[in-house]
Amino acid sequence: QTMRFFAGSSQLSSSPSYPSTGGLDGYSSGSSLLAWTAISLSQRRLRFAPRSSAVRNSRPSFVLNAVAHPDYDNSASVATTSIQSTTSSSSSSLLSDWNPLEKDIHNWLTSSSNILLSDATRPPSNEEIKTLQKAFALFYGSDRNVEEAVNLLTKSIESWEATNQGGDETAGLYRVRGDAYMELTQPKLAAGDYSKSIELLDGPDGNKADPEEKPASRLGHGRAIRSLGMAATKEEAKSASIDYAVYFSLVSRLDDDNDKEAGAMFSEAIIDGIQRNPYAAWEWGMVNRVAGDYDAAAEVHRLAAKAFEEIGDKPRAVISAMDQGIDLAAGLGESNDSKDNGAKLTMAKKIL
Repeated sequence: QTMRFFAGSSQLSSSPSYPSTGGLDGYSSGSSLLAWTAISLSQRRLRFAPRSSAVRNSRPSFVLNAVAHPDYDNSASVATTSIQSTTSSSSSSLLSDWNPLEKDIHNWLTSSSNILLSDATRPPSNEEIKTLQKAFALFYGSDRNVEEAVNLLTKSIESWEATNQGGDETAGLYRVRGDAYMELTQPKLAAGDYSKSIELLDGPDGNKADPEEKPASRLGHGRAIRSLGMAATKEEAKSASIDYAVYFSLVSRLDDDNDKEAGAMFSEAIIDGIQRNPYAAWEWGMVNRVAGDYDAAAEVHRLAAKAFEEIGDKPRAVISAMDQGIDLAAGLGESNDSKDNGAKLTMAKKIL
């Protein structure tokens, strides 16, 4: 009988001195030994595929904290790439001699629904890595071919998903392909990729991603929707507005605890983010206009004008201020408050 166990990238030795890291879903480590003894008694042979050291420790091949049993010889090499299982004809007779705990453990372990193995999980092959490198070279390099880069990125995404690579890595590939789609003026395809990236980054692997990926994906999705102009639906524009808000919160130098000054529409953190990127702030105002939120659009454009003024970009400061006036005028019919409408009209006239 041969058994090799790998947790993440670490092989579990058959030596009794190997430290136990846990038990079997609620059982003690002693019960884990009993579990593997139960398999031994049934003369069941299990072969777990070896995992390369390049595979992440955070994704073990199986959900059990396997405790190595000294009866097994770990020295033999395992060539198979998936779990192989055979049970001798005598196992049924042996099963009748087991106590209830042994039977329960045997049934639990031999149920395919309880052993979660992924025989597809493996590091990317050299060929797959070369494909990705070529895609990056075609997109970011001097000899650019964005269309071919998209084709190769699509192959890389398929490979990364088929081999269950980390969600953080796959999210990055979707984000880069989204950037490529934007260069090819295909914003709807780009928006789909950015959405997938955001979904993966909000998942369990998101905390392992580069800190720049979340704001980049959020801004990318917002910009993809903004580029649709008035062709975007109000629902799409509202979704993009959320993307911009999250982006500014993420790039802010302040913790976003939603603290607001009296009468302020946005948190201090978001305002700080706007000051760091007034170009994106102007875009956010335009998205809010498409969404029909003219008050938010006017306030964002006011903040953008102020930020452009601070960095000495007078032309864009004037343009943002004019957009603020347009937003105020467009929102006059949105309120039944005559005093509020009067103040907006006065401000609009003053700006325009």
